[in-house]
Amino acid sequence: MGKRKNYGYWCSAFQQSLIRSLEPISVSNRDEYLTIIEASEKLVAEYRHSDSLTDKQREFLDYLSDHWYIDKETDSVNFATGLGLSKKKWNDDEKYPDDFKHIKKIKIGKVHESLSIGYNKLKKLEKWIPKKVGSFSCGNNDLESLKNGPIEVEYSYSCNNNKLKNLSGISRSAVRVDCYHNQITDVSDLPANVEVIHVYSNLLTSFESFPKLDNIKYIDCRKNQLISMKGAPLGLNLRNFELRGNPVSEKTLKMIYVEMRKVKKKDLEYEDILNSLWHKIPYEEQLIMYMTNTRLREDVIRGYDALIRYRKIEDML
Repeated sequence: MGKRKNYGYWCSAFQQSLIRSLEPISVSNRDEYLTIIEASEKLVAEYRHSDSLTDKQREFLDYLSDHWYIDKETDSVNFATGLGLSKKKWNDDEKYPDDFKHIKKIKIGKVHESLSIGYNKLKKLEKWIPKKVGSFSCGNNDLESLKNGPIEVEYSYSCNNNKLKNLSGISRSAVRVDCYHNQITDVSDLPANVEVIHVYSNLLTSFESFPKLDNIKYIDCRKNQLISMKGAPLGLNLRNFELRGNPVSEKTLKMIYVEMRKVKKKDLEYEDILNSLWHKIPYEEQLIMYMTNTRLREDVIRGYDALIRYRKIEDML
């Protein structure tokens, strides 16, 4: 693990570390030791001071982390380490059973590492959530929207296991998005610079809602409702494109994708590519995909329609 970044602050954690490191000279060089400790205590007091904080709020912040400090420019509380918050503690903490009740009254500026608020049965994101974080995790809640979430996310944004139908409100700066196990049909709000997307176990039928993704390196789109590759980003290695568990087999979807990459400079429309491969697609999958092939003759379409109607009647008998 690399060294912790220095964000230009001093906190009680640094104070404790300093005291431990100076222990060998605490007796032999007593005066020097006391001078250093006194200077350190003044720094701690300076970075903990804010007229907007009460003593009880400082006590709560100390309970949360020994790496909090006051941003002098914004008079807000920053956390240099990760922060995990809970509305109901599993260990029945008597003093602070609900972190949200206390923290929403404090002005939070930035969490430099990860802010995690998962497993809280949240129906919406609250306005106290800081707009700047290293990473953000709000998974395993009951969210239907990402409104009020952080705006600037340096690395990952995790909103898995919620009730989302789209990604409206997501940070536009995250480079990794984990939005699996939702009900998503539209990902048009994905950040443009995203590199890794885990969107498995959703309801995507194609890639048409995907924005232009120049930096994409990996997509996991297993267990959706994919019947079309239209709109798929073309810069992916096949090994980094997970497509299993859809109505159309991964083999067929990747066959289409390979051809899309071959002809991407020839100005061919997706429907032309699909139609050129139609004879290679298994008949049972043609029955799933035929409405996406606008190049088929009318009589062929009527044939597919008739067979599907017949099978429905047969299932009812």
